[in-house]
Amino acid sequence: MKRFANEKWKVVVSTLLCLIPLFAGLILWNKLPEQMPIHFNYKGEADQYGSRLSVVLYPGLFLAALNLLAIYATGKDPENENVSDRIMNLIIWLVPAIAAFISFLIYGNALGAKLSVTRLVALMLGLTYLVFGNYTPTIRKNSTIGIRVPWTLKDAEVWDRTHRFGGFVMVIAGLALIICALLGLELNVIVQLVLMVMPMTLVIGYSAFLYYRKHGIR
Repeated sequence: MKRFANEKWKVVVSTLLCLIPLFAGLILWNKLPEQMPIHFNYKGEADQYGSRLSVVLYPGLFLAALNLLAIYATGKDPENENVSDRIMNLIIWLVPAIAAFISFLIYGNALGAKLSVTRLVALMLGLTYLVFGNYTPTIRKNSTIGIRVPWTLKDAEVWDRTHRFGGFVMVIAGLALIICALLGLELNVIVQLVLMVMPMTLVIGYSAFLYYRKHGIR
């Protein structure tokens, strides 16, 4: 954790922000219904409900634990000196941003707001891909962060070229999702999954192609 030794305040603040769903739920407690949606089908319609207590309590605690785990794993990485400060800050603030989005989605629906779950999720995924796509080319070889497949881990050149290509692909996919969301196009979960999985499939295939071509493996 040496990398975060001088930035403990960021770790504390980001972890507290991960508890936004919990704090917001307690503030809105008397306005929330006893049963709240916790799962949505591929059309974005609520198809599973949970108690008010479980919905308010568990998301925030889970996200706070996830945030600390991500920070701890990165801090313990023996190669973390290869990870830039920008990437480190992304790790620290990513989960809190997700927590804020989840709070808006959960409590907005619970309080009767007519929110398009599929459109909002598409927007969130698009923004996430866009951010990661801009950062990905700057990630240097390490043991924790990045496109960690056998071919990138074995060859530094393949790592760099894969991450440059991966950044480009993620930006394109992110822009596609954002445009669809802003234009009001209803993308069901299946389409979203395709747009989310396809870029990584292309990147992994490209990585294998680079490695096999470079080392003359057929």
